[in-house]
Amino acid sequence: MTHDQVFKTQEIGGKAPFKSVIVGGNATGKTRFIVSMIEAFRLLSEHKDPYRKNSKSKKRNLIADAMEFSYYMNGDLVDCIIDELGVVHLTVDGEEALIHDTPLPTCVLAISSTVNDKFPFSDSDEDEFYHYCGVRETSNASWTATLSRRTIENLLNIPLRNHQNSIQELFSYLGISTSLNVEFKVNKVKQFQELVENPTLIMEAVNEYAQKISRMQVEMFRNFSLENARRACYGLCMSNITGRNNSISFDLSDTNAEYSDVYYAINVFRRIGVIADVDLRVIKLDSGESYGFSNSSSGEAQLLYTFSSLIRHAKNNCLIFIDEPELSLHPTWQIKYISLLKRALASFPGCHIIMATHSHFIISDLDSESSSLHIFEKKGTALHIRNVEYSTYAWSADNILYDVFDVRNVGNLAFENDLAEALSLIAQKTSDTQRLHQLKEKFERLTFNESDPLKKVISSIAEFVDAAH
Repeated sequence: MTHDQVFKTQEIGGKAPFKSVIVGGNATGKTRFIVSMIEAFRLLSEHKDPYRKNSKSKKRNLIADAMEFSYYMNGDLVDCIIDELGVVHLTVDGEEALIHDTPLPTCVLAISSTVNDKFPFSDSDEDEFYHYCGVRETSNASWTATLSRRTIENLLNIPLRNHQNSIQELFSYLGISTSLNVEFKVNKVKQFQELVENPTLIMEAVNEYAQKISRMQVEMFRNFSLENARRACYGLCMSNITGRNNSISFDLSDTNAEYSDVYYAINVFRRIGVIADVDLRVIKLDSGESYGFSNSSSGEAQLLYTFSSLIRHAKNNCLIFIDEPELSLHPTWQIKYISLLKRALASFPGCHIIMATHSHFIISDLDSESSSLHIFEKKGTALHIRNVEYSTYAWSADNILYDVFDVRNVGNLAFENDLAEALSLIAQKTSDTQRLHQLKEKFERLTFNESDPLKKVISSIAEFVDAAH
């Protein structure tokens, strides 16, 4: 590993979540880097506690051929080397350590709202360390209603007493009420009423359906017991369901409420085919308009899902990976994204977020005290990482596009200033060749059309600098 292949952040401390943001062009290795980090920590977790529930990855080849990384946890410096054979070598504060004595993040979260994300899939019921918070329902499938169902699952399983501030921040930001409804249709009302009153019948229905549908073989059905059946009955027994179309109300501002049993029941009855078309219904605060989650804008749906996942699964000292959060978000929401992230995670000190983005709005809201910026580039077949040492907070779009993304848009003042400086130094026959070399490297990262006159100007500057060396 060479110096320009090192991904480096400052030591993390304090209550505010630390954000390491990765930018770079397509096919520069951002996704491979993130997936390798996820798989590395999953591997460490599996070695440390083989009896904990882990959905072991079948794609160990996603870990780079060899990895070396360091991190701080509770003041301890952990150095980890995973060799080509997957053998782990560890030191803590410079001394050799066993995996059982090595501190790890409390959990790892992977958040994405794209249907083709490359994050390792994991069923939330099967893994206590790694939580896949994406929209795929299996390792190779995605369904249009998944986002709504997963959002319902998140919201009804959040401990309301512990996370009320985060919930209020999220719903206020989106302008929707914390009072909501879950709607669904009962396929056969008489069958439903019989099942909800008799746990034994639920057991029989689950076993029968699981034998017919291989997708049903998830943890909750492999180990489904009479106690689970009673929980499913209890979750919906007070809902007074008498017809096909039904709605259950929830108030997320009620700190004494507990809705996990209701969600558990809805999930069981949906999976065995007794109920269908489960959807979340929200209310706009300003207009009082009520509408289904399936009719929400893609940006609104993404934010509600993403942040409900964070609030539900995050813990102190956890590691969070977020892939392209700006997708489907209006620029106004992109500008506020980092601020909302801070507020939503305020009750989880020690969190470290590693985020890949193409949004200059997000880059402009990174403060140097709790953020780091890393530019991934390809030089031939090798990965080059620029760990940015300057702050981009409150930078203009022109500055970020030019200095961070290497994009020269029309009338870009930052580019024009650099070009004027380079030509001035050449005209003065300057001896400051180091500055000229820096400008030459910056210009050479830009893309010009063959017919662009500036291409010849940049070539002339490069020839002058090369001759001076």
